[in-house]
Amino acid sequence: ININVVGTNCSWLAFKNVKYSKCTDNLYVEDCKCLKGVQTTIPVMMKNEKSITAFQFEVELPEGVTLSACELTDRKKSGHTMSSSLLPNGNYQVTCISLSSEAFSGNDGALVNLTIDVDNNMAAGDYTYSIKNVELTTTGAIAILPEDESATMTVSNVKLGDVNADDKVTITDAVAIVNYILNNPPTTFVYDVADVNGDNRVSITDAVAIVNMILAGQNDANIRETETLLRIADTLDPEYIKQSQQ
Repeated sequence: ININVVGTNCSWLAFKNVKYSKCTDNLYVEDCKCLKGVQTTIPVMMKNEKSITAFQFEVELPEGVTLSACELTDRKKSGHTMSSSLLPNGNYQVTCISLSSEAFSGNDGALVNLTIDVDNNMAAGDYTYSIKNVELTTTGAIAILPEDESATMTVSNVKLGDVNADDKVTITDAVAIVNYILNNPPTTFVYDVADVNGDNRVSITDAVAIVNMILAGQNDANIRETETLLRIADTLDPEYIKQSQQ
């Protein structure tokens, strides 16, 4: 008897003369970088040879990281619908099906975007996150059971003045504050580090403080992190800037 089996969790493996097919269709995640107190989107990728129409998997995130939303990428078809829920074990269950049995487009790339929130009190460092109990279903209703996949999530602090959280303080951050005041903030806007002068509000004065930080050459190594009580802007008087430029 020659039986093609995809995946590893199958009782048919107990039979003799079973032909095992290595799983070439799978979901996977990649190393990512996140910032404390900042919402981040990370992709779940799918590499597939077969026509996949549905899937399910669990997301296991480090303590201090929560899943706030998930959505399909442009690999979806019009008939695909996705749902997610928090499980008793703390993981998140994600499922997707096409009620018209449509197959996802493409053969590799991002399939699901996970939006996560990182607690502001989470310690900076490297953590592991995983997708588990993955099941892919072909348009012919054949189940594929890939292995669990894990990757590294690097959590970092945010620099004071790094409003758009790109790990540097530039004029773009000052412009972001102006847009915030005009009720048109960028997609990523970290309020806590936008309040550069520490007066518990974000105003044009904070944008000026960022400009002064840049003029003083403090847009890199000298920027304090948000958990530091000393605010760089407190030292930015005209005389200080003048001395820094000499």
